[in-house]
Amino acid sequence: MNRNTFFETNHVNDFVDWLVKSLPALNIRLKINASRFVPGGIAVTFNGFNNVLNHYIWKSTGVRTGDWNETKTRLNALSVDLRDAVDRVDGPATLSACENILAWGGNRDSAVGAHPFLREKVGASLCEYIADAGDSFSLESADTSKLAPPVIRMNAMLTKVHALYAVDGLPIYDSRVAAAIASLVELWRRANRINGTLPPELSFPATDRERTVGCLFPDAVDPGVLAYGSKSTPHRWSSAKVRLGWIIEAAIKKSRNLVLPNQNVSDPERMRAFEASLFMIGYDVSCLCQR
Repeated sequence: MNRNTFFETNHVNDFVDWLVKSLPALNIRLKINASRFVPGGIAVTFNGFNNVLNHYIWKSTGVRTGDWNETKTRLNALSVDLRDAVDRVDGPATLSACENILAWGGNRDSAVGAHPFLREKVGASLCEYIADAGDSFSLESADTSKLAPPVIRMNAMLTKVHALYAVDGLPIYDSRVAAAIASLVELWRRANRINGTLPPELSFPATDRERTVGCLFPDAVDPGVLAYGSKSTPHRWSSAKVRLGWIIEAAIKKSRNLVLPNQNVSDPERMRAFEASLFMIGYDVSCLCQR
């Protein structure tokens, strides 16, 4: 399925239209416990998806406060370093750029997950792998049936590497983002009284059993949880990542006011801001409770 085929589906277009109409009036009650990434925690209620970034915090490696303005600058620097290293086919520099992304992302154990996978590919093969995956992830030409291979591994850290290598706003699809978009799909489904299973185009599986749409509605239509190590996970995760990118891109093209209103910024920057807003909502999707 390519982007044109994706938007031939009525449910997809209906969902994008619902986002454009509903997000500006969305009631949000952020309640995030204090942690090293969110010092002091967050407890605030406000109206409108476009106000989420006012409360964005991710105080990780390479940032001082972790607010959105500082974070977007850090992400841009990480992206530039990674693309430059891959373009030069500099394996050690590419590995270093990836490790800096993982450090920003909060990777907790360098002995498992993304670190050993990337180290095994150090050298020209690492550069080739990231570049080939980047070609398949291009939102303009991606085909969800042809993502894995070249993508052969995906997890919460590798999704950040691939997203920051991209220049078109390809989103980071981690546990918080996954839970948030699945919850918005569920709100749309309920608002439009759509029964039965979710259309596959709008099925966004969780990546963590502790963060699912069930935290918002226990009786929600459940898109499932991606299992680390499963042979199907690289494809399913990559598909969700691309489909979310298409949806965000379509939504912000229809309304510049969904995120960064009245700001003269590029579409990819606006898309990254949209994803970051989903990230904050995804800490605890019960913040969207409409009951």
